[in-house]
Amino acid sequence: MNGEWTKKESIPEQFNNAEEAGEFWDTHSAADYWDEMDEIEVTFDIQKRIFLIPSLRWSIVVGAYQDEQINLGKAAELLELHELELRDRFIELGIPLRLGPATLAEAKAEVRAMQSWFDTKTVIR
Repeated sequence: MNGEWTKKESIPEQFNNAEEAGEFWDTHSAADYWDEMDEIEVTFDIQKRIFLIPSLRWSIVVGAYQDEQINLGKAAELLELHELELRDRFIELGIPLRLGPATLAEAKAEVRAMQSWFDTKTVIR
């Protein structure tokens, strides 16, 4: 080679399928094609994608549970487990369970909600 940069074959205008695109990029470096690429902005829906990688889904859901962003029931739903099964796994892993209200205000709010469901006359202050 004489030290000059030589460009590889052009990027196809389109690929017929993902496999064809994969085969092209498996044998070509994107660095050789920067001048042919347009800058674009892409938005990903991570919530849909995490379900494709079970270990990532577990980490994100358990992290959200530990950060008190979701409760045990929601975590179980997102992990497609029964709540009791997830509870047992958390106990085995030493992950603290958050069961019931954390404060007196939360407890009173739960009682008020239950009263409204059952239409009772007792009021808790």
